[in-house]
Parts: sequence; structure tokens; C-alpha cells
Amino acid sequence: IYKSLKAEIRRSENRMAQIQNRIEDYEQEKILDSLVFNGVRQLPGEELKATT
Repeated sequence: IYKSLKAEIRRSENRMAQIQNRIEDYEQEKILDSLVFNGVRQLPGEELKATT
């Protein structure tokens, strides 16, 4: 029983770490998106059309 509990705890910790990584990735992506969005917004309309 003890061993299976330890395995279960380890699985839970791995899951938590994966979720944490996903959250960090998501937040970095949001920052990048806002940077890109702000950069695009500052571009003149003509350049914007050319890039899309």
C-alpha cells in the first residue's frame, strides 16, 4: 500500500508540475501576444496590409 501511495503522490506532483509549466507558457504567450499586438497597432495601415 505504501509504495502505491508514493507512486500516486509522485504522479500528482508530476501533474502539478506540468500544469505549472503550462500556466507559465500561457502567461509568456499572453505577454508575447500583447507585445506583438501593440507593435502591430503602432504600424501604419499600409505596412499592416502587407504583412497579413
